[in-house]
Amino acid sequence: MAIAVVETSLTMTMLGSVLVAAVLLMPSACAAFSVPAGFFGLSLSTHLSRWTSRESDPVAFARQRASSFPLELRMGRVDGLFKSSSSPSREKSLERAYDLEVLDEVGSGSYGVVHLSWLVPRNNLDSNGDMPSPKYVITKRAWMLGEFQAEVEEEAAKTDAKEGSEEAGGEARKGTPSDGELRELAGRCNHYLDVERHCLAKLASMDDDQDRHFRVPRFLGVYPYEARDNGGNDWLVFDLVWRDDGGDGTTPARTLVDVLELDWIDQHEQDEADPNAHHHLYLLQKELGMGDSATFADVLDKVLLHLLRTISDVNDANVVHRDVKPGNLLVTPGGLVLIDFGSAADLDPPPSGFGNPVGLDDRVALSPIYAAPETFVRRHKSPTNFDSFSAALVFAQLLFNLLDERADASFRQQLEDVDFDLDAWLQRELNAKLRPDGIEDAIVYLADRPGMWDMLRGTLLAYPEKRLSTSQALRRAEGVLAAAKAGSREGLENEVDGKFFAGVLESFELCDLPDNGAAVGVPMDDYSAAITTTPGQLSAEQALVIPRPLHYVATFSRSQSLGLILSEVDSEGKYDDELSAEDDKLWKEATVDARPGEVYIRGIVEGGQAESIGVFDVGDRVMGVGEFPFIAEGFDAVVEMLGRQPTSAKSVTLHFDRKSIARSRLDEKTPRHPTKVIDQGAWSACGKRKAQEDRLILEEIHGGNNAALLAGVFDGHGGNAASKSLAQLLPSLFSVSLAGMLTDGKDVAASADLRVALESAYDTACRTYREGCDELETCVADYDPREGIVLAAMGAKDVIAGSTATVSVISVSEEGADKLSVLNCGDSRTLVVGKPRKSSSKDSMVHFSTRDHSPSCEVEIERLLLGKDKGYSQAECSMGRWRIKVGDFQYGLARSLEGSFTTSKGIISDPDISVVNLSKMAAEREFACVILASDGLFEVIDNEEAGRVAIKCREEGLEASVAAKHLCLKAIDKGSPDNVSVVVMYLAD
Repeated sequence: MAIAVVETSLTMTMLGSVLVAAVLLMPSACAAFSVPAGFFGLSLSTHLSRWTSRESDPVAFARQRASSFPLELRMGRVDGLFKSSSSPSREKSLERAYDLEVLDEVGSGSYGVVHLSWLVPRNNLDSNGDMPSPKYVITKRAWMLGEFQAEVEEEAAKTDAKEGSEEAGGEARKGTPSDGELRELAGRCNHYLDVERHCLAKLASMDDDQDRHFRVPRFLGVYPYEARDNGGNDWLVFDLVWRDDGGDGTTPARTLVDVLELDWIDQHEQDEADPNAHHHLYLLQKELGMGDSATFADVLDKVLLHLLRTISDVNDANVVHRDVKPGNLLVTPGGLVLIDFGSAADLDPPPSGFGNPVGLDDRVALSPIYAAPETFVRRHKSPTNFDSFSAALVFAQLLFNLLDERADASFRQQLEDVDFDLDAWLQRELNAKLRPDGIEDAIVYLADRPGMWDMLRGTLLAYPEKRLSTSQALRRAEGVLAAAKAGSREGLENEVDGKFFAGVLESFELCDLPDNGAAVGVPMDDYSAAITTTPGQLSAEQALVIPRPLHYVATFSRSQSLGLILSEVDSEGKYDDELSAEDDKLWKEATVDARPGEVYIRGIVEGGQAESIGVFDVGDRVMGVGEFPFIAEGFDAVVEMLGRQPTSAKSVTLHFDRKSIARSRLDEKTPRHPTKVIDQGAWSACGKRKAQEDRLILEEIHGGNNAALLAGVFDGHGGNAASKSLAQLLPSLFSVSLAGMLTDGKDVAASADLRVALESAYDTACRTYREGCDELETCVADYDPREGIVLAAMGAKDVIAGSTATVSVISVSEEGADKLSVLNCGDSRTLVVGKPRKSSSKDSMVHFSTRDHSPSCEVEIERLLLGKDKGYSQAECSMGRWRIKVGDFQYGLARSLEGSFTTSKGIISDPDISVVNLSKMAAEREFACVILASDGLFEVIDNEEAGRVAIKCREEGLEASVAAKHLCLKAIDKGSPDNVSVVVMYLAD
């Protein structure tokens, strides 16, 4: 039978009394339609490559084009453009006829293209009898249907050439928009241009301020395209906003995004040690016409006032722009000019008096980074306050030195994670592993301007009704800056910016005293003579050692079948399908102790996603879907959980675990050593973050008479490249390294062998990652500019992703285990905990804990100081926390796996290697557990509490996987701001 659940199509069959499903997740229907990559955004400039050539004489080329398109420019108000009650009694009108010569393209966007053009009078005299002078202007038109059609044909030709198919050219291709869809797309582009024409004409009609044309482009009129029936589009004509570069006034002004890119380059070309180095807005200062004596604070003051004045003028005319961003702001010595009104809305009644106001509909092109949380404006919910939110984001970008778009997108995501509470954002940043160095300069600026932080908080609120308008924000900013200039705090309370911010300022230069880095446990001596094995082919004498994951997370695309057959266990063993002898054995071994409601993999569909992923076995147990744990709730619950996944998600993740083979064998014999692993489990959750940067491993390593359990948690920052690499490389490298030790008749690995193999594998994995990042330059956080999503808590185009690591290895061979080897680098932790026996004098639940490699640790401070001559950065107190500055960012870690540049600055990947004597621990404690976790757990739960939770779960008979889930969910419930990943192992008493 076929069942449809939400966005999930499930093909299901009945096997005996048990439902089995092959799952197909389909993407949600698009609000509009799909078009090939490159149709939206700045890449649209490529559309004009076939229409506009870059000849040495653009004027000659324009005249050549004019011969093909004999058009006439009619200046002035277009009839019917606006006839509302607010229409001016005095109308601008030029009755002369002009020719328009379209010259070079100067920009493009989501719905149109912009050109520099030449406006030439046709031998008509003005009222004084003089010939009007030709002049440069800016012209803009919407993308044309023919351009979209040509783009589709070009993409189709490329696909055909790539696939080597001549027949495919005439066939409809999957995902290719139809001609009707392209016509709709071209129609939308024309609609946006009509909205822009309407709004700018309205502003021009209300122009009683001689300086208004410095804030929005002065709209001159429309150049009708007389061949519209053939797919042509009208040109909008504006005065040229030119750049004061000492030339002839024909260079268009730069956008703010262009200037910020130049400032970013300028920052990275300077020597940080140079006392004359520029501040990070120096070139913006120059573009604004400010002298060399101007300071960073002066630039921010000027930009803030001009930004708010420009937008408040527009909002006061009852127009909401809805696309305020650096790319839509031109920088001139006179201030900022707001452009591109295609996404705007005129909130006054429409000219006809019927229907929605012009531009006020639910289909609008917005920037995902700068758009307000409400996305769509509503007339009764302070609609113009959409723009005040965007303006505040633009200012924050300059204030916090977020000049890179990835960094700015990260800031927007961080705000969303804390429900747009600026205080909560700052509190999180104070403790973040990786934060922009510009935050410190920003706090200094804000400390000198009491009330400015409160103004920013008010403009970044989630709800438009509570948010400050641009006019209110402008009045606040003017008052704050006037008081700061006068050195007066009159009218300002001591805590005008709130108690939290006041506390930040009070502790700005105060940090806790450096700690001694002491850890509970037995740290190893310096192991300089450790064996290092290079990965390669195994020799004939080496044992075959294979890693086998006991817990894993699989990510599936929602556009095709998962390719898994899932099933509950039939107590009578009645199934309609027939498994192979090998699969039947796996099924029975895995489900022998199955509880009612548990769901397992019973088969893998040939040709499906699961087969291509290649990690699944018959008998693997479903443990969760997405962020939600699954605990024996039945097959239907799995289906429901799949259906509850966000419809906008392009993928879905499933958690699985599998039974330990080694433990089954160990249970059959009495080991020589009393300690053994009796259960293990893991869980990982994004928490409040959009992206999961953590990775974990829980793998059984098999080879001959040897078996080891390798567990690890890797906490990524700046993206998941480093944590993902460690999780992928370490099990295989460990297996190879261990195999290299089992030679010359040696068939049993001692605990020392496991320790050395772990250290060697980690060292090789780190070197492999660094060398790969240096060569490929692909280790930055993934970024989707169209959606404005960065797959990292903090990402930037020049930040190589890093990761902490905490890894343990223990023997699960028939001999049992006497020691646990632990490797730790960074601030993720491994704990060994247990309930003190009555005969023990111990009070703490914690027997062993790794040491956090923090910049506040005296050991790390001394190490950095000794490496100062090698270029190591030094630990410094910054905003109440010890930090290490590297480039544009401050790190809250002294050790982790990083790229080569950050490593050269002293943040190294050298780990601590510790050995825990399990026999001694077992004599002192019962219900012993090993916990490995990322710092997302320890930010809100201390070692003692973590130990108590795990021990209680074990005492109550809950599985180790349940204990791991409890710890994750408890951390999230207590407000952990980070990803949380936990591995738990139970040790025999």
